[in-house]
Parts: sequence; C-alpha cells; structure tokens
Amino acid sequence: MTETHRGNPQQGNQLSALKSRDASDYRVSILETVGSGATNADLLTLEALWMNKLLSRKLGLNRN
Repeated sequence: MTETHRGNPQQGNQLSALKSRDASDYRVSILETVGSGATNADLLTLEALWMNKLLSRKLGLNRN
C-alpha cells in the first residue's frame, strides 16, 4: 500500500469490500514496466491511464 493510501478510512472500507469477493473474480497482470528513472509523477500518470483504459473506477475497483 502506498503512502498516499495509508490511514485513509475510506480506503480501508474499500479493501474490506474487495476482500469479501472470491479470489477467482480477479486476474492479475503486469500491464507495463517502467525504468528506474521514472518519477512518482510518471507512475501516477501511468496508473491513471491504465485505470481509465480498464474502466476500473467505473467498475468500482479503484476509487482513487
């Protein structure tokens, strides 16, 4: 969990809801790799790009 998510009560509630689902409901994949020179801003931009592409906010899997 990244520093930006720690101590956020809403995040904890979301995690509880996701943990109540069966693990077979999820698929984990590496979507992209980045070089060690990537900044935090670069990573956050890429994360947002993938969340938009995969509609994960719309489907309720990401609310950040």
